[in-house]
Amino acid sequence: MGLMEPEATDWPDELFNQLAVELFALQFRFNPAYRKFCEARRIEEKDVSEWRAIPAVPAVAFKLSEMTSIEERDRNRCFFSSGTSQQERSRHYHSSVSLGIYECALRHHFERSVIPFEQLKEYELVFLTPRPEETPNSSLNYMFGQFSLHSKVACFFGKIEANGGWGLDMEGLRMWLTERGPMGRPVFLFGTAFNYVQLLGGSGRNGKKWLLPKGSKVLETGGYKGRVREVGKGELYGAIAASLGLAVSSIYSEYGMSELSSQAYDSDSLHKAPEERRFRFPGWVRVQVISPETGRAVRDGDQGLIQVHDLANVFSAGALLTGDLGVIEGEYFRLSGRAESMLPKGCSLFAEEDKFQ
Repeated sequence: MGLMEPEATDWPDELFNQLAVELFALQFRFNPAYRKFCEARRIEEKDVSEWRAIPAVPAVAFKLSEMTSIEERDRNRCFFSSGTSQQERSRHYHSSVSLGIYECALRHHFERSVIPFEQLKEYELVFLTPRPEETPNSSLNYMFGQFSLHSKVACFFGKIEANGGWGLDMEGLRMWLTERGPMGRPVFLFGTAFNYVQLLGGSGRNGKKWLLPKGSKVLETGGYKGRVREVGKGELYGAIAASLGLAVSSIYSEYGMSELSSQAYDSDSLHKAPEERRFRFPGWVRVQVISPETGRAVRDGDQGLIQVHDLANVFSAGALLTGDLGVIEGEYFRLSGRAESMLPKGCSLFAEEDKFQ
């Protein structure tokens, strides 16, 4: 499909539209759950000639059905959404082919948005999550595992708690950070927002600082999702910067979901306040913001539900209605919160399990 263009502007609408419509036709034919979803909305393959008309499944569809065209015998990986109860988590099935697409998409946009993989060897990589082999159903840790392959030093300080949640090996991490100090090779720190809250809870709140070497970076991937302790992005980034001796502009944010195969980064707006940063996906992705009242795309600057059309989602559903609120700004979007229960008016069939079985 040619997922190797750097920017959205390099994918003219005509090309994107052609590929999106062709992908829709394939998914309509070979993904039984998606076809039933479309038919429930009285949409047939012949009815779609423009990418904006492609029916977008809500993320809940990945919980209620096997939203895939991959035969069971060919499935060698399943990414679950966040949580501790398997029954309440989305399931995104992968084969060796779809994982190859995922890895290609991951590498290309990370290199364009953050740094080339080749330069990762100049950093000591620190991950605040468990090792990928301990969490084979985590798309986040699969991504982190891909990063870890490109550095001589890659340490994972996450641990799996008794309830299945993730915690931090604070003693090991504290020792590692203390030994590094402000000298030596720069560090690249990776983790979810809650990972950093945990880190600061075991350090920064009592005034402890670990000054990282010059040139160090941080990647934050969101991910409170139901945690009791939630901190605003501005406060969180300020605390991370103060505790690690970094500029806030050295902190990147990534937006991704287990149901997608591509990620968005805020690297074009690192100079802005954390709450004002905007994200951009790679060129093979288009984003709309949908009104929960009308089910239609809103104008630039208006808030609604984020809808993602990801051409790298070849074997599942190319169009996904997320549970995130955002504001569209041309080819960029800003996050403004979660809206798990908000569905477009008149689309209650989204949550009807029998529609997907």
